[in-house]
Amino acid sequence: VGGERAVLAGAKLKGLRLTNLNFQHAILSRIDFSGATLEGCDFSFADLFSANLAGAASNGAKFDRADLRGAKLRGAKLQDASFHESDLRPGLVMGAASESVTDLTEASLERANLEGAQFARACFQHASMKDAVLRRATMTAADLHGADLSGADLEAARGESANFSGADLTGARLDKAMLRGANLRGAILAQASLAETDLMDARVSPGSRQLPV
Repeated sequence: VGGERAVLAGAKLKGLRLTNLNFQHAILSRIDFSGATLEGCDFSFADLFSANLAGAASNGAKFDRADLRGAKLRGAKLQDASFHESDLRPGLVMGAASESVTDLTEASLERANLEGAQFARACFQHASMKDAVLRRATMTAADLHGADLSGADLEAARGESANFSGADLTGARLDKAMLRGANLRGAILAQASLAETDLMDARVSPGSRQLPV
């Protein structure tokens, strides 16, 4: 594909195999990539506003600084994908209980903007989310085991029953976050801000010294 500002807005590419292609800077708003194979593709700086990537196999794809506002990512496979400084407001990552989990295992979302995004039940195991913006995001029952959320802004986020075990939340802002029933065993919360955070029934390591004092 390649080319400066390729235009495929609204195209129907459902279920196609499109591996290792260059979509940098392309205009792909409202495109239908649902169920497509997009492994290794480069969408850096692309316009993917309201794009449908539901169920797409996009492991290792690059979305750095891409516009993914309103994108549908239900059930997408995004292991080791890169979203550096991408805009996912309010990216729709949540899926119904009967749908496949959106998988962002070991993905990189450093400084990404996910304000108001919905990713309940999504998997972010060992993902790098340093300095990401997650204000008012919905992450109910999401799996963030071992994720790096150092410096992230989770003010007023909803993380009921989410798994933060082993996560690095050093310096994270969790003010007014709803973390009822969340698993925080082994999580590092040094210098984190927890003003008015709801931690009712949250699980922490016995005798943990990692909670701020």
